[in-house]
Amino acid sequence: MRTIVLITESSNACAYGVGTYSAQLKLCLQSSSEFDLRVVHIVSGEDREATVRFEENGTTIVIPKGSYYTADKDDAFQKGVARLLRRYIHDGAIFHFNFHHHLPLARLIKQYFPHSPRIYTIHYQNWTFRTKGLLAALEETLRRIEAPDRSLDEQLLCDSFFEERDMFASVDQIVCLSQYTADVVHQVFQVESSKLTVIHNGIEAVPNAPNGQRGMADPMLLYVGRVHEDKGIIELVQAFKQVLHHYPTSKLFIVGDGVFSAAMKEAKGVWGQIIFTGKLERDEVYEMYHAATIGVLPSYSEQCSYTAIEMMMFGLPIVGVRTTGLTEMLADGENGLAIPLEREGDKGRISVEALSEALITAIANRDKLTKGRLSYEKRYTLEQMGNGYRSLYNKLLS
Repeated sequence: MRTIVLITESSNACAYGVGTYSAQLKLCLQSSSEFDLRVVHIVSGEDREATVRFEENGTTIVIPKGSYYTADKDDAFQKGVARLLRRYIHDGAIFHFNFHHHLPLARLIKQYFPHSPRIYTIHYQNWTFRTKGLLAALEETLRRIEAPDRSLDEQLLCDSFFEERDMFASVDQIVCLSQYTADVVHQVFQVESSKLTVIHNGIEAVPNAPNGQRGMADPMLLYVGRVHEDKGIIELVQAFKQVLHHYPTSKLFIVGDGVFSAAMKEAKGVWGQIIFTGKLERDEVYEMYHAATIGVLPSYSEQCSYTAIEMMMFGLPIVGVRTTGLTEMLADGENGLAIPLEREGDKGRISVEALSEALITAIANRDKLTKGRLSYEKRYTLEQMGNGYRSLYNKLLS
Protein backbone atom coordinates (compact mmCIF):
# COMPACT_ATOMS: atom_id res chain seq x y z
CA MET A 1 0.00 0.00 0.00
CA ARG A 2 1.33 3.43 -0.95
CA THR A 3 1.28 6.31 1.50
CA ILE A 4 -0.10 9.73 0.55
CA VAL A 5 0.65 12.56 3.00
CA LEU A 6 -1.85 15.39 2.56
CA ILE A 7 -0.62 18.62 4.16
CA THR A 8 -3.34 21.12 5.11
CA GLU A 9 -3.69 24.10 7.41
CA SER A 10 -6.48 25.90 9.24
CA SER A 11 -7.30 29.17 7.50
CA ASN A 12 -10.18 31.02 5.83
CA ALA A 13 -9.36 29.08 2.66
CA CYS A 14 -9.60 25.78 4.54
CA ALA A 15 -13.00 26.76 5.86
CA TYR A 16 -14.18 26.96 2.27
CA GLY A 17 -12.50 25.72 -0.91
CA VAL A 18 -9.40 23.93 0.40
CA GLY A 19 -11.34 22.37 3.25
CA THR A 20 -13.98 21.01 0.87
CA TYR A 21 -11.22 19.82 -1.46
CA SER A 22 -9.46 17.92 1.35
CA ALA A 23 -12.70 16.25 2.42
CA GLN A 24 -13.50 15.18 -1.15
CA LEU A 25 -9.97 13.88 -1.75
CA LYS A 26 -10.33 11.73 1.38
CA LEU A 27 -13.57 10.32 -0.06
CA CYS A 28 -11.77 9.62 -3.35
CA LEU A 29 -9.13 7.52 -1.63
CA GLN A 30 -10.85 5.97 1.39
CA SER A 31 -12.33 3.10 -0.61
CA SER A 32 -9.07 2.40 -2.43
CA SER A 33 -6.83 -0.45 -1.33
CA GLU A 34 -3.93 1.13 -3.25
CA PHE A 35 -3.32 4.11 -0.97
CA ASP A 36 -2.92 4.82 2.72
CA LEU A 37 -3.90 8.46 3.25
CA ARG A 38 -2.27 10.35 6.12
CA VAL A 39 -3.22 13.95 6.87
CA VAL A 40 -0.91 16.54 8.42
CA HIS A 41 -3.12 19.33 9.74
CA ILE A 42 -1.31 22.48 10.88
CA VAL A 43 -3.49 24.51 13.22
CA SER A 44 -3.18 28.30 13.26
CA GLY A 45 -5.35 30.73 15.17
CA GLU A 46 -7.29 28.37 17.42
CA ASP A 47 -6.19 25.50 19.66
CA ARG A 48 -2.85 27.23 20.11
CA GLU A 49 -2.08 25.79 23.54
CA ALA A 50 -2.56 22.15 22.57
CA THR A 51 0.26 19.76 21.81
CA VAL A 52 0.80 17.57 18.77
CA ARG A 53 -1.81 14.80 18.71
CA PHE A 54 -3.09 11.98 16.53
CA GLU A 55 -6.73 11.79 15.48
CA GLU A 56 -8.97 9.61 13.27
CA ASN A 57 -7.35 6.34 14.37
CA GLY A 58 -3.88 7.75 13.99
CA THR A 59 -4.26 8.76 10.34
CA THR A 60 -4.27 12.51 11.07
CA ILE A 61 -1.44 14.38 12.80
CA VAL A 62 -2.61 17.70 14.26
CA ILE A 63 0.25 20.17 14.75
CA PRO A 64 -0.68 23.45 16.52
CA LYS A 65 1.53 26.46 15.89
CA GLY A 66 1.40 27.26 19.58
CA SER A 67 0.93 30.44 21.58
CA TYR A 68 4.52 31.59 20.97
CA TYR A 69 4.27 31.36 17.18
CA THR A 70 4.97 34.54 15.19
CA ALA A 71 5.44 35.02 11.47
CA ASP A 72 9.19 35.56 11.82
CA LYS A 73 9.47 32.08 13.36
CA ASP A 74 7.64 30.32 10.55
CA ASP A 75 10.74 28.83 8.89
CA ALA A 76 11.83 27.35 12.21
CA PHE A 77 8.30 26.03 12.81
CA GLN A 78 8.19 24.33 9.42
CA LYS A 79 11.61 22.79 10.08
CA GLY A 80 10.18 21.34 13.27
CA VAL A 81 7.26 19.90 11.30
CA ALA A 82 9.64 18.22 8.86
CA ARG A 83 11.66 16.69 11.69
CA LEU A 84 8.48 15.45 13.34
CA LEU A 85 7.27 13.84 10.10
CA ARG A 86 10.59 12.05 9.69
CA ARG A 87 9.70 10.09 12.85
CA TYR A 88 6.34 8.86 11.53
CA ILE A 89 6.49 8.76 7.72
CA HIS A 90 8.70 6.46 5.67
CA ASP A 91 10.73 7.70 2.71
CA GLY A 92 8.94 6.77 -0.50
CA ALA A 93 5.58 8.33 0.40
CA ILE A 94 3.99 11.07 -1.74
CA PHE A 95 3.78 14.47 -0.01
CA HIS A 96 0.85 16.51 -1.27
CA PHE A 97 1.03 20.26 -0.57
CA ASN A 98 -1.82 22.77 -0.87
CA PHE A 99 -0.36 26.13 0.24
CA HIS A 100 2.58 27.89 -1.37
CA HIS A 101 3.63 29.41 1.96
CA HIS A 102 4.67 25.87 2.91
CA LEU A 103 7.68 26.36 0.62
CA PRO A 104 10.25 25.89 3.47
CA LEU A 105 8.55 22.61 4.39
CA ALA A 106 8.56 21.44 0.76
CA ARG A 107 12.30 22.09 0.55
CA LEU A 108 12.94 20.24 3.80
CA ILE A 109 10.84 17.28 2.67
CA LYS A 110 13.03 17.07 -0.42
CA GLN A 111 16.08 16.98 1.87
CA TYR A 112 14.73 14.60 4.53
CA PHE A 113 12.77 12.31 2.17
CA PRO A 114 14.90 12.10 -1.01
CA HIS A 115 12.84 9.24 -2.49
CA SER A 116 9.44 10.85 -1.85
CA PRO A 117 7.70 12.67 -4.73
CA ARG A 118 6.11 16.03 -3.96
CA ILE A 119 2.87 17.39 -5.43
CA TYR A 120 1.46 20.89 -5.13
CA THR A 121 -2.17 21.71 -5.94
CA ILE A 122 -2.80 25.34 -6.88
CA HIS A 123 -5.92 26.47 -5.02
CA TYR A 124 -5.20 30.17 -5.42
CA GLN A 125 -2.55 32.50 -6.82
CA ASN A 126 -1.63 35.73 -5.09
CA TRP A 127 -1.29 37.70 -8.32
CA THR A 128 -5.03 37.29 -8.90
CA PHE A 129 -5.77 39.04 -5.59
CA ARG A 130 -3.31 41.87 -6.19
CA THR A 131 -4.56 42.56 -9.72
CA LYS A 132 -8.20 41.53 -9.17
CA GLY A 133 -7.86 38.81 -11.77
CA LEU A 134 -6.21 40.95 -14.46
CA LEU A 135 -3.46 38.81 -16.03
CA ALA A 136 -2.29 41.68 -18.24
CA ALA A 137 -1.31 43.64 -15.11
CA LEU A 138 0.96 40.80 -13.96
CA GLU A 139 2.57 40.52 -17.38
CA GLU A 140 3.15 44.27 -17.59
CA THR A 141 4.68 44.33 -14.11
CA LEU A 142 7.05 41.49 -14.96
CA ARG A 143 8.22 43.41 -18.02
CA ARG A 144 9.19 46.23 -15.63
CA ILE A 145 10.97 43.96 -13.21
CA GLU A 146 14.27 45.84 -13.53
CA ALA A 147 12.72 49.31 -13.71
CA PRO A 148 14.16 51.63 -11.02
CA ASP A 149 10.85 53.45 -10.64
CA ARG A 150 8.75 50.40 -9.74
CA SER A 151 5.94 51.19 -7.33
CA LEU A 152 5.46 49.39 -4.03
CA ASP A 153 2.48 47.52 -5.51
CA GLU A 154 4.65 46.34 -8.39
CA GLN A 155 7.38 45.20 -6.01
CA LEU A 156 4.91 43.25 -3.88
CA LEU A 157 3.40 41.67 -6.99
CA CYS A 158 6.86 40.57 -8.14
CA ASP A 159 7.67 39.21 -4.68
CA SER A 160 4.54 37.05 -4.67
CA PHE A 161 5.33 35.91 -8.23
CA PHE A 162 8.80 34.71 -7.21
CA GLU A 163 7.47 32.99 -4.08
CA GLU A 164 5.01 30.97 -6.16
CA ARG A 165 7.65 30.25 -8.80
CA ASP A 166 9.98 28.93 -6.09
CA MET A 167 7.21 26.62 -4.85
CA PHE A 168 6.70 25.32 -8.39
CA ALA A 169 10.42 24.57 -8.63
CA SER A 170 10.44 22.71 -5.30
CA VAL A 171 7.91 20.02 -6.24
CA ASP A 172 7.82 17.24 -8.80
CA GLN A 173 4.28 17.75 -10.08
CA ILE A 174 1.81 20.63 -10.04
CA VAL A 175 -1.93 20.04 -10.13
CA CYS A 176 -3.89 22.83 -11.82
CA LEU A 177 -7.62 22.92 -11.16
CA SER A 178 -8.32 24.55 -14.53
CA GLN A 179 -6.75 24.65 -17.97
CA TYR A 180 -6.58 28.43 -17.58
CA THR A 181 -4.21 28.09 -14.62
CA ALA A 182 -2.13 25.47 -16.42
CA ASP A 183 -1.68 27.88 -19.34
CA VAL A 184 -0.67 30.75 -17.02
CA VAL A 185 1.80 28.62 -15.07
CA HIS A 186 3.35 27.35 -18.29
CA GLN A 187 3.44 30.60 -20.25
CA VAL A 188 4.00 33.22 -17.55
CA PHE A 189 5.80 31.25 -14.82
CA GLN A 190 7.76 29.26 -17.42
CA VAL A 191 7.05 25.84 -15.92
CA GLU A 192 7.44 22.96 -18.37
CA SER A 193 4.19 21.32 -19.50
CA SER A 194 5.35 17.86 -18.41
CA LYS A 195 5.23 19.03 -14.80
CA LEU A 196 1.59 20.15 -15.03
CA THR A 197 -1.53 18.04 -14.64
CA VAL A 198 -5.08 19.39 -14.89
CA ILE A 199 -7.48 17.71 -12.47
CA HIS A 200 -10.76 19.50 -11.88
CA ASN A 201 -12.32 19.55 -8.45
CA GLY A 202 -15.07 17.03 -7.94
CA ILE A 203 -17.77 16.50 -5.36
CA GLU A 204 -19.87 13.60 -4.18
CA ALA A 205 -23.24 13.61 -5.90
CA VAL A 206 -26.54 14.23 -4.18
CA PRO A 207 -29.88 13.45 -5.82
CA ASN A 208 -30.95 16.12 -8.29
CA ALA A 209 -34.39 16.55 -6.76
CA PRO A 210 -36.95 18.47 -8.83
CA ASN A 211 -37.09 22.13 -7.92
CA GLY A 212 -40.53 23.52 -8.36
CA GLN A 213 -39.68 26.92 -6.92
CA ARG A 214 -37.55 28.38 -9.72
CA GLY A 215 -40.61 29.50 -11.56
CA MET A 216 -41.92 31.44 -8.58
CA ALA A 217 -42.93 35.08 -8.96
CA ASP A 218 -40.46 36.16 -6.26
CA PRO A 219 -36.92 35.44 -7.53
CA MET A 220 -34.36 34.32 -4.98
CA LEU A 221 -30.72 35.12 -5.78
CA LEU A 222 -28.09 33.13 -3.89
CA TYR A 223 -24.41 33.82 -3.16
CA VAL A 224 -22.35 31.25 -1.22
CA GLY A 225 -18.78 31.91 -0.09
CA ARG A 226 -16.59 34.29 1.86
CA VAL A 227 -17.95 37.80 2.32
CA HIS A 228 -14.98 39.75 0.96
CA GLU A 229 -14.34 42.41 -1.66
CA ASP A 230 -12.29 39.89 -3.72
CA LYS A 231 -15.53 37.96 -4.18
CA GLY A 232 -17.33 40.93 -5.75
CA ILE A 233 -19.75 41.31 -2.84
CA ILE A 234 -20.02 45.10 -3.07
CA GLU A 235 -20.71 44.96 -6.80
CA LEU A 236 -23.30 42.23 -6.18
CA VAL A 237 -25.20 44.36 -3.67
CA GLN A 238 -25.09 47.35 -6.02
CA ALA A 239 -26.29 45.22 -8.94
CA PHE A 240 -29.10 43.72 -6.86
CA LYS A 241 -30.43 47.22 -6.18
CA GLN A 242 -30.89 47.59 -9.93
CA VAL A 243 -32.52 44.16 -10.17
CA LEU A 244 -35.12 45.39 -7.69
CA HIS A 245 -36.33 47.97 -10.24
CA HIS A 246 -37.43 45.05 -12.45
CA TYR A 247 -38.23 42.44 -9.79
CA PRO A 248 -39.22 44.45 -6.69
CA THR A 249 -40.15 41.35 -4.64
CA SER A 250 -36.89 39.51 -5.24
CA LYS A 251 -34.46 38.67 -2.44
CA LEU A 252 -30.70 38.18 -2.24
CA PHE A 253 -29.31 35.61 0.20
CA ILE A 254 -25.61 35.93 1.07
CA VAL A 255 -24.37 32.73 2.74
CA GLY A 256 -20.95 32.73 4.39
CA ASP A 257 -18.87 34.60 6.92
CA GLY A 258 -16.26 37.30 6.52
CA VAL A 259 -16.23 41.10 6.54
CA PHE A 260 -19.86 42.25 6.55
CA SER A 261 -19.61 45.94 7.39
CA ALA A 262 -18.95 47.32 3.89
CA ALA A 263 -21.57 45.10 2.26
CA MET A 264 -24.20 45.92 4.89
CA LYS A 265 -23.48 49.63 4.52
CA GLU A 266 -23.93 49.31 0.77
CA ALA A 267 -27.22 47.49 1.37
CA LYS A 268 -28.74 50.46 3.19
CA GLY A 269 -32.24 51.06 1.98
CA VAL A 270 -32.87 47.46 0.92
CA TRP A 271 -31.93 45.65 4.13
CA GLY A 272 -35.30 43.89 4.14
CA GLN A 273 -34.47 42.14 0.87
CA ILE A 274 -30.82 41.21 1.44
CA ILE A 275 -30.35 38.43 3.96
CA PHE A 276 -26.90 37.74 5.45
CA THR A 277 -27.15 34.24 6.91
CA GLY A 278 -23.55 33.77 8.05
CA LYS A 279 -21.94 30.40 7.52
CA LEU A 280 -24.37 27.47 7.31
CA GLU A 281 -23.98 23.72 7.60
CA ARG A 282 -23.72 21.83 4.31
CA ASP A 283 -27.25 20.38 4.45
CA GLU A 284 -28.61 23.88 5.07
CA VAL A 285 -26.68 25.23 2.07
CA TYR A 286 -28.09 22.42 -0.05
CA GLU A 287 -31.59 23.45 0.99
CA MET A 288 -30.75 26.95 -0.23
CA TYR A 289 -29.67 25.56 -3.61
CA HIS A 290 -33.02 23.80 -3.89
CA ALA A 291 -34.94 26.99 -3.15
CA ALA A 292 -32.91 29.51 -5.19
CA THR A 293 -33.79 30.90 -8.60
CA ILE A 294 -30.31 32.04 -9.67
CA GLY A 295 -26.85 31.44 -8.20
CA VAL A 296 -24.39 34.35 -8.31
CA LEU A 297 -20.57 34.14 -8.40
CA PRO A 298 -19.20 37.64 -8.99
CA SER A 299 -15.64 36.66 -7.98
CA TYR A 300 -12.55 38.34 -9.34
CA SER A 301 -10.68 35.06 -9.19
CA GLU A 302 -11.49 31.35 -8.89
CA GLN A 303 -9.49 28.23 -9.70
CA CYS A 304 -12.28 25.64 -9.77
CA SER A 305 -15.07 26.90 -7.56
CA TYR A 306 -16.77 24.32 -5.37
CA THR A 307 -19.72 26.67 -5.05
CA ALA A 308 -20.11 26.66 -8.84
CA ILE A 309 -19.88 22.86 -8.88
CA GLU A 310 -22.55 22.55 -6.20
CA MET A 311 -24.83 24.96 -8.04
CA MET A 312 -24.38 22.94 -11.24
CA MET A 313 -25.10 19.72 -9.34
CA PHE A 314 -28.46 21.16 -8.29
CA GLY A 315 -29.17 22.48 -11.79
CA LEU A 316 -29.08 26.06 -10.54
CA PRO A 317 -28.36 28.65 -13.28
CA ILE A 318 -25.25 30.69 -12.48
CA VAL A 319 -24.36 34.31 -13.20
CA GLY A 320 -20.64 34.89 -12.91
CA VAL A 321 -17.59 36.68 -14.27
CA ARG A 322 -15.45 35.53 -17.17
CA THR A 323 -12.21 35.44 -15.20
CA THR A 324 -9.47 32.90 -14.37
CA GLY A 325 -10.89 29.40 -13.81
CA LEU A 326 -14.51 30.54 -13.95
CA THR A 327 -14.04 31.20 -17.66
CA GLU A 328 -14.26 27.50 -18.47
CA MET A 329 -16.89 26.63 -15.85
CA LEU A 330 -19.63 28.92 -17.15
CA ALA A 331 -21.15 28.07 -20.52
CA ASP A 332 -23.14 31.09 -21.68
CA GLY A 333 -26.75 30.24 -22.40
CA GLU A 334 -26.39 26.69 -21.08
CA ASN A 335 -25.64 26.59 -17.34
CA GLY A 336 -25.77 30.35 -16.84
CA LEU A 337 -24.47 33.71 -18.04
CA ALA A 338 -21.00 35.24 -17.74
CA ILE A 339 -19.99 38.89 -17.93
CA PRO A 340 -16.49 40.01 -18.96
CA LEU A 341 -13.90 41.22 -16.48
CA GLU A 342 -13.19 44.81 -17.42
CA ARG A 343 -10.03 46.81 -16.81
CA GLU A 344 -9.61 49.85 -14.61
CA GLY A 345 -6.02 51.04 -14.33
CA ASP A 346 -3.83 48.14 -13.22
CA LYS A 347 -6.69 46.03 -11.83
CA GLY A 348 -9.73 44.15 -13.00
CA ARG A 349 -13.18 45.65 -12.63
CA ILE A 350 -16.64 44.12 -12.44
CA SER A 351 -19.23 46.29 -14.16
CA VAL A 352 -22.25 46.71 -11.90
CA GLU A 353 -24.37 47.53 -14.95
CA ALA A 354 -23.29 44.38 -16.79
CA LEU A 355 -23.85 42.25 -13.68
CA SER A 356 -27.34 43.62 -13.06
CA GLU A 357 -28.29 43.14 -16.72
CA ALA A 358 -27.06 39.54 -16.62
CA LEU A 359 -29.04 38.85 -13.45
CA ILE A 360 -32.20 40.34 -14.94
CA THR A 361 -31.72 38.32 -18.14
CA ALA A 362 -31.03 35.11 -16.21
CA ILE A 363 -34.16 35.53 -14.10
CA ALA A 364 -36.26 36.07 -17.21
CA ASN A 365 -34.70 33.07 -18.98
CA ARG A 366 -34.18 30.73 -16.04
CA ASP A 367 -36.20 27.96 -17.69
CA LYS A 368 -33.71 27.91 -20.59
CA LEU A 369 -30.53 27.79 -18.50
CA THR A 370 -31.01 24.15 -17.57
CA LYS A 371 -27.72 22.40 -18.37
CA GLY A 372 -26.00 22.84 -15.02
CA ARG A 373 -26.45 19.19 -13.98
CA LEU A 374 -25.06 18.10 -17.35
CA SER A 375 -22.00 20.32 -16.82
CA TYR A 376 -21.45 18.72 -13.42
CA GLU A 377 -21.74 15.16 -14.74
CA LYS A 378 -19.44 15.91 -17.66
CA ARG A 379 -16.50 17.28 -15.67
CA TYR A 380 -16.89 17.66 -11.90
CA THR A 381 -17.95 14.34 -10.36
CA LEU A 382 -16.08 12.78 -7.46
CA GLU A 383 -15.28 9.75 -9.60
CA GLN A 384 -13.51 11.89 -12.21
CA MET A 385 -11.50 13.68 -9.53
CA GLY A 386 -10.53 10.39 -7.91
CA ASN A 387 -9.46 8.86 -11.22
CA GLY A 388 -7.25 11.87 -11.89
CA TYR A 389 -5.42 11.69 -8.56
CA ARG A 390 -5.04 7.91 -8.54
CA SER A 391 -3.53 8.10 -12.01
CA LEU A 392 -1.12 10.85 -10.96
CA TYR A 393 -0.07 9.11 -7.74
CA ASN A 394 0.58 5.84 -9.60
CA LYS A 395 2.58 7.69 -12.23
CA LEU A 396 4.83 9.23 -9.59
CA LEU A 397 5.34 5.96 -7.76
CA SER A 398 5.99 3.82 -10.82
